[in-house]
Amino acid sequence: QLQDIPPQGIWITLVETTYHHSFYWVAVNTKQGSSYSFTIYLFRTLSQDMIKQSIEWMVLYNDILPKLGGYWPEYNLATIEYLKHTSIWKWLSTLETEAELMPERLKVWPNLFSRGIELYIKFWHRTKRQWILTDPNPHNVSIPLGDHEEDAKLRQIPERKKCTSVWEIL
Repeated sequence: QLQDIPPQGIWITLVETTYHHSFYWVAVNTKQGSSYSFTIYLFRTLSQDMIKQSIEWMVLYNDILPKLGGYWPEYNLATIEYLKHTSIWKWLSTLETEAELMPERLKVWPNLFSRGIELYIKFWHRTKRQWILTDPNPHNVSIPLGDHEEDAKLRQIPERKKCTSVWEIL
């Protein structure tokens, strides 16, 4: 209920903006002390067909994509599960500014690499081996570093193409 949210009980933070979309993290605190987080996914330049397919895939493939909360086509936006884990790219970029952590971080690199590859192959399997992502990008992969039980997720479905052979993935 809206009356359960105190003044200044909602925070909205820009997470990422690209040519195709913007992601905003929304944190809501209630008067009772509960808190909720979700992401606003603003579609910027995608065609309506691509948006529709992205929404359908979020519903069908919520094991590898954020869970869909709602979709408002008149505003070109959706709410999705908040992925609390950082992208591989952000994690790697901290190596530049936190050089003292590099030896420890390099130990985790094989795990990041293998889980990222596994996620892209899982996408191919989940689409009945019909689609591959054309731009495997470390910005697009969210991996929980400390939890090997929790699955990695794609932040979104970027450009994709039909796939006719396993060799196209490799």
